[in-house]
Amino acid sequence: VFKPNQAQEAPVAQDADRVYDKTQLHIEQATERGIMHRDYAAHLFRWSAVFRYLVSAHRYKDARILDIGCGQDWPLAKTLYSNRLSGPHYVGVDLNNLEPPEILVKAVTGDKLRIDYFERTDASVLTLEDLPYDNHALPTLIVALEVFEHMHPGVLHRLMKTIRSFMAPGTTCFFSTPCYNGGAAGNHINEMSY
Repeated sequence: VFKPNQAQEAPVAQDADRVYDKTQLHIEQATERGIMHRDYAAHLFRWSAVFRYLVSAHRYKDARILDIGCGQDWPLAKTLYSNRLSGPHYVGVDLNNLEPPEILVKAVTGDKLRIDYFERTDASVLTLEDLPYDNHALPTLIVALEVFEHMHPGVLHRLMKTIRSFMAPGTTCFFSTPCYNGGAAGNHINEMSY
């Protein structure tokens, strides 16, 4: 728990001039050596944690999901569809170009999943008016997995304020970012210590 009077280490900024890193994690890259890469496997556990949360108490049925840094492979949306979770309204946001894969187009066509997305979009500048949920509703679930380390600390600060403005009582957030251990990855602009 962060306590304002407690001394905190500053985030580690690799390159103060870089604002974003748009690295993507693709399944083809994760398996090119014939085995699952550890980073991709770790992501699988994170997506499955979100899935388990949604299944618990049937939260998926009326879930309004905001997936920040959803990725060009749409792993969380695919997880929802492949596990037959019908009813959620999924909104993906990514800095890269996005094209829904055929399987998700099929899900939308079959009324199994409602999908909206913002491509080439910095989630920190979204407003409440931008959110496409019916009746100007707020997200019930906000997800940002392995995203924070790919943005400048100033952008991250703005993103956290934006996320806070999207929260209502009962909103759940899943965040994940590496813990700085003395050596940041080359594609990480900023890493936080524990």
